[in-house]
Amino acid sequence: MVTVERSATQARAGFALAVVVFLLFAVAMASATGYTVVSIESAMAIQGEESAEAAQIARAGLERYFGEHLGIPDDTTTYAIGGGTVYITARRMAPVDTADGVWAYRVRARAEVSNLSSAVRPATATVQQIAWLHEEPVARTAAFTGSYSSISLQGWTTIEGDDNSFGQCADSGGEDIHGVGHRGSLVTAPHPDNPSGPTPDIEGGPDDEFDFGTHAAVVDSAAVRWDVLQDPSFPVDYHNTVPDFSSLPTDEFPIVRVSGNLTATSSWSGRGVLIIPGSLILGSCCLNWEGLILAGNIRSTSGFWGYFFLRGMIIAGLDGTQDVLSINTSVGPQVYYDVCSALAASNALAWWEPLPDTFEEIQ
Repeated sequence: MVTVERSATQARAGFALAVVVFLLFAVAMASATGYTVVSIESAMAIQGEESAEAAQIARAGLERYFGEHLGIPDDTTTYAIGGGTVYITARRMAPVDTADGVWAYRVRARAEVSNLSSAVRPATATVQQIAWLHEEPVARTAAFTGSYSSISLQGWTTIEGDDNSFGQCADSGGEDIHGVGHRGSLVTAPHPDNPSGPTPDIEGGPDDEFDFGTHAAVVDSAAVRWDVLQDPSFPVDYHNTVPDFSSLPTDEFPIVRVSGNLTATSSWSGRGVLIIPGSLILGSCCLNWEGLILAGNIRSTSGFWGYFFLRGMIIAGLDGTQDVLSINTSVGPQVYYDVCSALAASNALAWWEPLPDTFEEIQ
């Protein structure tokens, strides 16, 4: 009897142990399953947040690109925004207006979130929009365009609208433009100190001079976004300094902007687009520039010096505040229209016009 009772007790004890082990195993499995489910849901939530962040970054990058990019697009433009990186690419699609150099592009922004906390691969998002690129935004109308009610030039001054590019680029074809474009009277005469001396030489085609009539017509015809370009918050290549042009490729025409006025000295010589929100002050020697000069005004001057040398075009009086321009000097400006330099500088100012209702997210 004792032996039988002991065996039954042992059996019950073994069964209880098995039940306990099974229950512990079941609890462990349930915990592991619960942890796995929670981890998966957490990872999915984080990835969802990161995908949403990537989409926001892609859209922000596209808007930034349209807002601040100037010039013919590079292969890829990269921005660091928030916790990610966005890569902008633009593909030319079709001409819109070949006369004004307007082309349709598909611009795509691909964003990657770099501050991932759980995802194996970066969260990405891609958006795109159709936009027009104004590749030649500055109209080639006159070698010197001045928005003044009257312009007086005396002495040795040369303004030629006949093309002086001499076949330097594919667009050289004898393209001639007006010598002087203005909105008021234009008077030329020898300098009073040398009445038998030279009279300003103004040439161009189809006419030596052209009358715009109004300040608005000057600005509209020139197609210069003056309110944008002269704004100190708008990014340009160089501000209040010129680059070391010997270190730049010869076909690179940078955008240079100054604060306020600029005195025309040789230290500012170079090429590209020279933006002067205030006045270009003459009377010194000797600014040499190749490309475009855009100025709020040119300060009237008299005496001996009123010199600068330009191959390209100059547009002045853009702020519309000065009625009379007098450059009554023995030695005045020398402006020679050059289609290659003018076009290269204009290309540097190329700007985007996004088309409404063309934005889309790419899956």
